[in-house]
Order: sequence, then C-alpha cells, then structure tokens
Amino acid sequence: MSDTQSSAAQAKLVEQVLELTLAMEHATHMQDWRGAARLARKRSPLLMSLSRNQTPASLEHIERIRTVTGTIAKEAEVAMAGLSAEFQAAKARSSAALKYLRGATGRF
Repeated sequence: MSDTQSSAAQAKLVEQVLELTLAMEHATHMQDWRGAARLARKRSPLLMSLSRNQTPASLEHIERIRTVTGTIAKEAEVAMAGLSAEFQAAKARSSAALKYLRGATGRF
C-alpha cells in the first residue's frame, strides 16, 4: 500500500471513529448508557488501529475525538454519582421502613 493509500485509509478510519464518538455523545445526552457502551465497544478496535502518522485534518478530528470523549467521561461520572446518591437514599428509606415495621408489629 502506498503512502497516499495509507493516508487515505487512516483518514477514513479517523472519520469513522469521530462518527462513533459523536454517536456516543448523543447517546450520553439521551442517557442511553447501554447504547453509549455498545458504541464504545465498536469504536475501541478502530482507535487501536490508528497509526501515529496522520494528516493535519485527521489530527484536528483526533483532537475533537479527545475533547468529546472527555466530555462523555465527565457526564458519565456525574450520572454515576447521581445514581449512587439515589441508591443510597433508597436504601436508607427501605431501612427506615423496616425499622418502623419491626417497632410497630414486633416482627420482621
């Protein structure tokens, strides 16, 4: 494969990775975490197959991929913290209800 063909193949690969990354971003905004994870699994081998040598245009796309991926990671952390807080609150409510029932009936 010539350098031109290799550059063209790499450019196409970078565009595919960018498209998947933007789809992941959309899934994240929709709070479709399973969809985002599915897209990440599809994207991962493509990322691993990128070469070091890229055109300036591809490097711009790669920088956008990095930025969007960072944003996705931050949104995932916020969502996870929110879910964790909701879970802890639900556990506390359940425990309080159980204590109430134990006190009210002397059973459980």
